Amino acid sequence: VRAILRRRKHIETSTNSVIHHISDLTIDPGSREVTINGQRLSIRTQEFELLLTFVRHRGFVLSREKLLELAWGYDFAGQTRTVDVHVGNLRKKLAISQVRIETVTGIGYKLVVD
Repeated sequence: VRAILRRRKHIETSTNSVIHHISDLTIDPGSREVTINGQRLSIRTQEFELLLTFVRHRGFVLSREKLLELAWGYDFAGQTRTVDVHVGNLRKKLAISQVRIETVTGIGYKLVVD
C-alpha cells in the first residue's frame, strides 16, 4: 500500500513542475533535484518530499503528524520519530545553505531563511 501511495505521490509531484527558489536553495520537482548555489545536493526520496513540503508551506509551523501526512501521505498512528530523523539529515545537508529547518518547541518545525 505504501509503495502505491509513494508512486501516486511521485506522479503528482512530477506533474507539478514549478521550480522553487528560496535564497541559495533551488528545488525542481520535475527533475527531483535540489541545488545550493548551483551545487547539486545528494538527497533521498523521503528527504526530498519532506523538503518540498517545507518549501510549499514556508513560514508555517508544521507538526510531525502534519509533515507525515503532507510529505508521505501517511495516516500515521504510531511513532513520529521518523520525521525527526529525516529533519536531522536535512539539517546536515542544508548546513551550507542560508535556508534551515527550525524547531518550534512543543509544536513542530518550520523552514526559515537566515
